Amino acid sequence: MPTSPGRASLLILALPLLLQIGCASVSRITPDVPKLPQEARQPMTPAWCTPSCSGALTRDYDNSLNSPTSAEPPEKPASGPTSL
Repeated sequence: MPTSPGRASLLILALPLLLQIGCASVSRITPDVPKLPQEARQPMTPAWCTPSCSGALTRDYDNSLNSPTSAEPPEKPASGPTSL
């Protein structure tokens, strides 16, 4: 079913208005969520722990992924030339 160019442009212009009307009817009321009991909460961060702790751990982890697991040079393949 083809539509005329005038009707298509009218629908395109009406789209933002229709979206706004549809979103305006959405309720913004959130239900009351009870707080967690103290034993279910995470412990407070110790005073000696600083944000740089997690930064250092991330850096060390990234470095361990990029570093070789062995300092020995790789062995020659079995099909390669051998020297006696």
